[in-house]
Amino acid sequence: MDVDIGHVNISVRDDAAAARAPDSDADDKPAFGWHTDSYAFVCVTMPSDWARMIGGETAIRTGTGEVLEFRGPATGTAVIMQGRYIEHQALKAFRGRERISMVASLRPKSPFVRDETIIRPLLPITPKSTLYYQYAEYRLENLEKRVRHQLRVMRQHKKANRDFDGASARKFLLGERGFIDTMLEELEDS
Repeated sequence: MDVDIGHVNISVRDDAAAARAPDSDADDKPAFGWHTDSYAFVCVTMPSDWARMIGGETAIRTGTGEVLEFRGPATGTAVIMQGRYIEHQALKAFRGRERISMVASLRPKSPFVRDETIIRPLLPITPKSTLYYQYAEYRLENLEKRVRHQLRVMRQHKKANRDFDGASARKFLLGERGFIDTMLEELEDS
């Protein structure tokens, strides 16, 4: 899938605002609101100079609702985050002109690793037909690989004169039905 393989978040302040420390309710607002990402993993790099910057952390909301703040990656380094599963936001930065982060989206390579990629957030910024073709092709290729693997296993069991494992077959099929149901939710009617 070539769609949304990366993006850049930019929050810029004028010179006067950049020089002062946070002191108002407006300054408490995040640079980017709470969200989760479309893809399972993201690699975040920070080209902004953190030397004099105050703030600019990434806040994450834990499963208990607690909010934790983490300093972003230093210039020239990167952080891998499970952006699809962790609700997070970028906080405003002070004493610096900008907070720039570059985000590369990553998916599991193996078709056997759970992948909950969603595409609805991309609809406003991506041609629908392009997005749907790429998403459907990617997901169906993974489904095909899993079905072929399951068929190989079943044939090996048959060749070894083992009884048919109905429970295993049902478990596999129910999992794939869930995978297809997720696809149907993402591919809304045109």
